[in-house]
Amino acid sequence: MFDDALYTKLGWSLLEGKWLGPYDFLTLSKGPGYPLFIAAAYELHLPLKLAEHLVHLLAAATIAFALARMTRNGVLGVTAYAVVALNPGYLGQWASGITRDGFYSSLSLLLVGATLLVVSCVPALVRRAWLAVPLVLAAGCALGLVTGAYYLTRDERAWLAPAVLAAAVAGTASWRREGPVRLWHAGVCLAIVVAAAGSFTWSIDWVAS
Repeated sequence: MFDDALYTKLGWSLLEGKWLGPYDFLTLSKGPGYPLFIAAAYELHLPLKLAEHLVHLLAAATIAFALARMTRNGVLGVTAYAVVALNPGYLGQWASGITRDGFYSSLSLLLVGATLLVVSCVPALVRRAWLAVPLVLAAGCALGLVTGAYYLTRDERAWLAPAVLAAAVAGTASWRREGPVRLWHAGVCLAIVVAAAGSFTWSIDWVAS
């Protein structure tokens, strides 16, 4: 009555070029992230549930690749991918409605996995010399955009901070396996944070404007 109908109405208003439609007491009761996703899936000619599953599979692949890279164990990566991708919660009745729950759960996994992957790749970025600048910008911007999507979709945001922090710490702990830690590592991290903050701010400002 409220959630499914509200998301559908907001998504259709976006597609008609009317932003979030006529303002009432429900218009801003949920973040605009999921209606924007509905509209994007429609424009891409993708069934909504298939689009949601693609985001979930991307999150599973990101986590699996990060774990495989950090541990240098391909079996662990494949196992992690299978466990995350085949989560039955995304395949049952709970995931069949037009609600943001499955989508922001996937965004949460994607944000944690992307943080783990980007931070663990810092030593490799340091070794890339002239290629490091575009790679750092791309990694930071991607991380910021994922954070922006999560911020616009989920209202209770702070609960994910400990998991993101733990992922960053785990990624940092893996640096010693790839040689001595130098000042350049901190510089690359700072550049990633700046790029991520810039793309995050841009995404929020774009929606707000």
